Amino acid sequence: MTHPLVMGIDPSLSNTAICSGRAHGKFQMRRFSAPAIGKDVRGRITRIERMIGEIDQHVASIKPDLILIEGYAMGAKFGREQLAELGGVLRWHIVDHCQYILEVPPSTLKKFTTSAGKGQKDMMIAHVTQQAGRIFDSNDEVDAWALFAMGLAAVGTVEMTNQKQREAVATVVKETQFHFGAATAAASTPMF
Repeated sequence: MTHPLVMGIDPSLSNTAICSGRAHGKFQMRRFSAPAIGKDVRGRITRIERMIGEIDQHVASIKPDLILIEGYAMGAKFGREQLAELGGVLRWHIVDHCQYILEVPPSTLKKFTTSAGKGQKDMMIAHVTQQAGRIFDSNDEVDAWALFAMGLAAVGTVEMTNQKQREAVATVVKETQFHFGAATAAASTPMF
């Protein structure tokens, strides 16, 4: 049986990270960035266009069955408007390449990964390093891998190990308006 191909995307203006694969130990990590061209509208849009062009090609070549993308951090103080521009255009493009896209609020991703909805980034890094069995180069890669791992749990490729993980997956699936068949908050049954 071939497991669904899952992709986790952590959008960032400086370093968007994408993790994809079919199993914990077999995944591909890619980072996408473009230098700031200037502070005016044209420079900002040129930067976003360059990043989106590369990301769009990558996602189209992977053909994921499920994408989990980190949702907007509503309390963010730095660059949230520009990140929202990137996030909107990114979502606009990925819907052409995948039917199932789940948006994961940052607190829900932390709950899935660390069993707590909030906490320091160091705690998230420590949990992901232990679960993935490797050290990642950036926080963006840590989040992309965590989204990927959550996707694997959501489709039943890996077993959810605790109630917090089941609750986090159930929350994301419920909020998407998609129907994944027999998946429930209490079980880790495949959704595909």
